[in-house]
Parts: sequence; C-alpha cells; structure tokens
Amino acid sequence: MDEVLTELIARLGQKVPELRLIDEDYGQLEPNSDDQYPVVFPCVLLSAVGVEWADMGIPGPNVQRGTAEITVRLAIDCYDDTHAGSGTTDRIAARAQLNRRVVKALHGYRPKGSIGPMSRVRSDSSTTVYNWKIYETTFRWTAKDDLGKPE
Repeated sequence: MDEVLTELIARLGQKVPELRLIDEDYGQLEPNSDDQYPVVFPCVLLSAVGVEWADMGIPGPNVQRGTAEITVRLAIDCYDDTHAGSGTTDRIAARAQLNRRVVKALHGYRPKGSIGPMSRVRSDSSTTVYNWKIYETTFRWTAKDDLGKPE
C-alpha cells in the first residue's frame, strides 16, 4: 500500500499547494531528541496505510478485499495571540479552513486499486507544547488486491 501513500502525497500537493511539507509520518512532530527532523509549516504527515484483508473467494482464493485506513495530520505553528480583543481571531478560522481543504482533497477520492472512495471516519485536534496546532483526520476505504496477478 506504499503506492497509495505516494499517490496521496501527490494529490495533496496538487490540491493544497500552500502546504510547505507533505510527507510520510515517522514521528517528525513527536518530541524525541535534539536532532529532530526539521519540519516547516504548514505541513501534512500521513501515517502508513493499514489494511484488514479478507479472501473474496471469487474468482479464486488469491483475490482479497480489504478495509484500508490512513491518518492524516495537518500541523500549523500557532504563534499568534488570538484572545478576545487581540484583533487576530481570524487566524483561528484560517487554520480551520486549511484543515477543511485538506479533508476535501481526500474525502471522496478513490485511490488506484480501490473499490470505493475514501471516507472521513474520525477527526480530532490538539495543541503541542511547541504551539503547534494538529488536526488529525482518519480516512477509510475499500481496497482490492489480486495476489494471483503477475507483476
């Protein structure tokens, strides 16, 4: 399913060009050491694609249907003071709008080899001690793989 990951990275780059980094998520936002991978904002990090497979039985045991899932994290640095009366509360709406554009770029999209389109199934947001706002969205879709097909 690595090919789906690269496909989604390309799609987000095309649909949301203001993202400064779109990459596989391998812990870039997690505090771990002084030699942390440099991240530029806004960025989107995509988890590895997980799939739960089951045999379809037709036309043979080599064809499987799977429920695929990926989590997409949009991270934005938030150094603006957005309290009431600050005059910058519009930055909150701008962050939410960027997240909406990321979600719209993927919800309903049909990756190659899929039976059905991607559907948003869960969303959440959090803020880190580094003043990064993280919007996390999980998408699910149905995939098919024919293991008997020559490569």
